[in-house]
Amino acid sequence: MPLAITIADLRPYANILLLFLPLIVQHARRFYHSLRQPARAPAKPLPPRTVRLWQTLLVLHTLYTLIILSLTRPPNIFTALHAPLSAPVSSLHTILRLAPGSVPPHVASPQVLRALQASPVRAAYVRYGHSAIADCTYCEHGADYELFALSGRAVSYALEGAWLMLLAGQWTRRHEWRPTLLTLLAAMLVGETYVLRNVEVDIDAGSSIMWHDTLWLARQTLFLLLPLSLPLLPAAPGPQPPPLLHLLPRLDILSQRLGFLRLQRAAIPRSKDLRQALLKEWERDARARGEAWGDADLRREAASRGMTLDEKGGFWRAGGEVVQRVWHLAGLPKLKDADEALMGEDVAIRRD
Repeated sequence: MPLAITIADLRPYANILLLFLPLIVQHARRFYHSLRQPARAPAKPLPPRTVRLWQTLLVLHTLYTLIILSLTRPPNIFTALHAPLSAPVSSLHTILRLAPGSVPPHVASPQVLRALQASPVRAAYVRYGHSAIADCTYCEHGADYELFALSGRAVSYALEGAWLMLLAGQWTRRHEWRPTLLTLLAAMLVGETYVLRNVEVDIDAGSSIMWHDTLWLARQTLFLLLPLSLPLLPAAPGPQPPPLLHLLPRLDILSQRLGFLRLQRAAIPRSKDLRQALLKEWERDARARGEAWGDADLRREAASRGMTLDEKGGFWRAGGEVVQRVWHLAGLPKLKDADEALMGEDVAIRRD
């Protein structure tokens, strides 16, 4: 008979949506900005071997979920017999005798039929499924059935979380989506538990949504779609080097060139032709410096500013030392020894 969804049935969904609305908005904004971020460097394509391994794992997970959806769906006596939820146990026995084989014997066991005589157990059957009523040997109250069903549900979500963490690992460059996926699984677990705990089950109405079976189907469908959506998500860029680490090769090249420059300075004076050319250049530079230092206009300008450039002034001594050094480097006759002129330098010029 057709099932009608009322406002009371949808109220738990509205409450759970309001509970997780801030978290949903936060992750939605993060996803939106990640898609529109133009400055992000494009991710390099995955190696072919990695792509083949990823596709193989996705196919295995898809086959595993499809097998669960097709072969291990939770049994339900009322759905299989097309009987209303308010049907007495005697009516169920009659339907089973008239339609043998419609329900497997282990599903319509005497223990389950005997337990369904109580209305609270029937409500728990709708909320927590057939396995909670058939397999829980110590359950007496609704809270017992709830804890028993929660353990199996949590294991299912944990296994799916392990699959997603494997498929969204760093080797697939989807590791940035791990927090979002785990948050989504946690929200699904809390939401499903909340709905099953607070949904209203009206046994006297004769028709009701089998909440456990409906949410189980929705859960497995999402488990099927979540891994398949991973290739559609933006990939994270490859591992970025630490700051300034990319400058190390250039610094290494610069260090080598500085070392070559030092060797070049030491090698130039050992060549006669290069040494003569270097001495001529130094001589021209020394002559130009000497003329600049003895310029009359410069001395008048210095005197107007209170700078004494005579032989007794500090400026003259400092400048004279510079001039003398240039003359020494130029190798003029007053040079006593080139080694003395280059005291403290790495290069010692030896004249023939």
